[in-house]
Amino acid sequence: MLFLAPAVLISCHTLLPVLGVHQDPLLRICLLLLAAAVTCGWLLQALPAENVLLAGTVAILISAAATVLMERAELPLHNQAGMKPLGTSIWSTLILWPIVALNARGVARVFLRRFRSHHYYGFWLVALAAFLSIPFFWLWRSAFGLSAPPLPESTKALLGEAAQLMLVSLTISVFITPALINKRPGPQPRPSIQPLFVSAVLTLVAFLG
Repeated sequence: MLFLAPAVLISCHTLLPVLGVHQDPLLRICLLLLAAAVTCGWLLQALPAENVLLAGTVAILISAAATVLMERAELPLHNQAGMKPLGTSIWSTLILWPIVALNARGVARVFLRRFRSHHYYGFWLVALAAFLSIPFFWLWRSAFGLSAPPLPESTKALLGEAAQLMLVSLTISVFITPALINKRPGPQPRPSIQPLFVSAVLTLVAFLG
């Protein structure tokens, strides 16, 4: 309910500005933090806390390294850290990437639940999670009030930016997988549908808010 409250207020802000414009960034910060809390919450239902902490830390470190490298190389996505209205601090993007990566993996697990016994299930899961991270990252950063770089005019440049995002998301997806494998003996629990809920809410906020 706490996660839904700022999502609804942000979505209704355009049609019914119940809160002042200067208060809207605070709502988006709350939504960002609550999305991180909800994501950790559903992971803790199946995994130890140290595994969840390790996966989130790895995602943050990889996204930080990617942001620094893109900025130094002056790639089109290097200005993703220039955020408004949340300010210019990079912490918002660093929190965004774990939310994107973990929920994308959760959604991929739901989609691939019938193929869990397949020999190549792990590879499919990593690839699908990385692929879903691209639209999630582009959409959700607008939901959280993070400014996105303008779309390039040429198709080649657009594909180049998509390739950069794919590289970052694939790297995160590969390196967080060992921490997110349930190693407990016995029957494995069914994939949670909560990532679908979080993804749907954040996508609607991106479109409506």
